[in-house]
Amino acid sequence: MRHPDARRAFIIGRARVRQILAGYVAQPPGELDVVTRVDDRPVLAGAPAWFDFSFSRCEGLHACAVTRGRRVGIDVEAFAIGPLSGEGSAALEASARDTDLLSPEDLVWLSVQPPDRRAACRAEVLTKKEALAKAIGGGPMPLSGFVVPRDGDGPVTVARHRPGPWLVRSFSPAPGIAGAIAAEGEWRLTLLHYPS
Repeated sequence: MRHPDARRAFIIGRARVRQILAGYVAQPPGELDVVTRVDDRPVLAGAPAWFDFSFSRCEGLHACAVTRGRRVGIDVEAFAIGPLSGEGSAALEASARDTDLLSPEDLVWLSVQPPDRRAACRAEVLTKKEALAKAIGGGPMPLSGFVVPRDGDGPVTVARHRPGPWLVRSFSPAPGIAGAIAAEGEWRLTLLHYPS
């Protein structure tokens, strides 16, 4: 991070995540030790075995998901409000460059979305896939192999990576930002907003 404002936002965001996590494990934020496990997932050293969390950030927004007794992943991604540049086939060509992220079925589905919704729809699918990948762990993997609900939320089975069932839900933390949470089993989503 070369820009001082970006570095400052990163530090503030990490401090906010530490404050949130500290509230769950009753430790001072400065004493928390976040490490990366062998499966490339973050873990809080010394936290109870039931505790799992994930975090993501974009455009100055920081998101954190915490669960009890189940793996979780969260992702947030900014998108341009309005049509993808070069409506029609040019928009699909831009999406087609993401073959490691989007499946052929995803691209077909995007092609039938209203032009002014394509960027939001693309971001919603990508955040669901990324949240699922974070929950599963194991390092970088081709997201194009994940089939997530494109219209709304729902269950996902990813047998070859880690048996589920997984449930993926979208949320919209701010205009122009898509968010998704994936976790094992059935669960309900509670959103809490903290001022920056």
